[in-house]
Amino acid sequence: MVVVGERLSPLGWSGLGIIAAALVVLAIAPATTELPVKVAAPSEPALSPQS
Repeated sequence: MVVVGERLSPLGWSGLGIIAAALVVLAIAPATTELPVKVAAPSEPALSPQS
């Protein structure tokens, strides 16, 4: 880290790399969309729990 004058160990750089990779995946992943809800037609019986 140039600004504060500290040096990271290889484990620290690995952690930063993992965080950066996760951010890239989240940035390029498509937004999730809601699935359409199927509404039962009047001719179809509604599902009810069987006892």
